[in-house]
Amino acid sequence: MPAKIRSLTKEKDFDRIFKQGRSYYCQVLGLKCLANEIGQNRLGIIISKKVSKKAVDRNKLKRRIKEIFRLWAEKLMPNYDFLVITLPSKNVPKRISSYQEIAEALEQTLKKLKMFK
Repeated sequence: MPAKIRSLTKEKDFDRIFKQGRSYYCQVLGLKCLANEIGQNRLGIIISKKVSKKAVDRNKLKRRIKEIFRLWAEKLMPNYDFLVITLPSKNVPKRISSYQEIAEALEQTLKKLKMFK
């Protein structure tokens, strides 16, 4: 059974990742990562209202991203903080990305950052 992913909650953790973390962006989302000394992976998600004005849609994206990270927990490098930044789609306004699109984009960014074991 995949492990539970802890959440990033403190503003200082978000700031530290923005200043010191490695990053890679694609069309759907961006990913920043930084090593931590906690002993587990943590996940933070930033979704702007530019992605969707509806909280229901933003929460749906958060759930999809959390589920993908939960399923890939064993494959990821240990002791890292991950920050996912969703980007509004430019070609189709107010369109929420599907689960498959998010999974492919996350896999691409994680491979670029060499975060898989």
